[in-house]
Amino acid sequence: MSSFNDNTPNNVAPGNTFRSKLPYLLPLLFMIAALPFLLINQMPGNDVAGRYAPMAEAFASGEWKLAFHPRFGLLFPIISGTTAFITQLDGFRSCQLASLLMYVLAAYPLYGIFKMLFDSDAALKGMILYLACSHLLRIPLEGLRDSGKTLGFVLAVYGIIYLLQNRHKLHGYIAVALGSALLTMLRGDGALTALMLLMIMMTLDAAMHHWRIFRSILAGAIFLLLIVPQLIYVCKLTGYPVPEMRHAQLLKKMQLPALTTPELELP
Repeated sequence: MSSFNDNTPNNVAPGNTFRSKLPYLLPLLFMIAALPFLLINQMPGNDVAGRYAPMAEAFASGEWKLAFHPRFGLLFPIISGTTAFITQLDGFRSCQLASLLMYVLAAYPLYGIFKMLFDSDAALKGMILYLACSHLLRIPLEGLRDSGKTLGFVLAVYGIIYLLQNRHKLHGYIAVALGSALLTMLRGDGALTALMLLMIMMTLDAAMHHWRIFRSILAGAIFLLLIVPQLIYVCKLTGYPVPEMRHAQLLKKMQLPALTTPELELP
């Protein structure tokens, strides 16, 4: 009779097995369920109609000069344009799908945050509340890129909490680097948030490892490697290796010399 001990791994209850997989399946199921609701919005907003949707369509058709602009990051036109190319949908629907994808992906690091701070039950409830939040769901319904900012911020915060609990592992540092890169490549104001998160990471690393911050240096190198294409693109057009055109305008007002001859005349 002892061989049929209920505590052995081979006798896990089916309900417990399903519950353990639910955090992985729930965002995917939500994304499938949310697809029909994208059709409710028939009129894109000004930003989507005048900027993001035409840029996605230009990317899908290979018109690179129209697909990107130094005022906006590279990442959202790439994701929405790739979606338009694969699905053959128009720019507005492709922006909606791209935004919905990033909205759903943010649920995974958010679950990780709640699980580290509380427990699995609280984490699952937090994930459900996030996915069902009508105020946040409005962002992908309108096809805006702000859901990517949520993904980047949540991923970076997850990394910071993880490195506090597992200070010798690189997992948390890499998560901060990836989240900060997402913030920088999606919105210009995200670069300031990314800088703050990277500084917090480096400060914690220095405090926990007595200034042996090679982990933070590695994370910073990953961050820079990911945003290099955007820096090169903006530098080519504005003359300044910065994430976004407004940063170049600020540097010009400070009368700092440009590194290269800009293709655009900054106001």
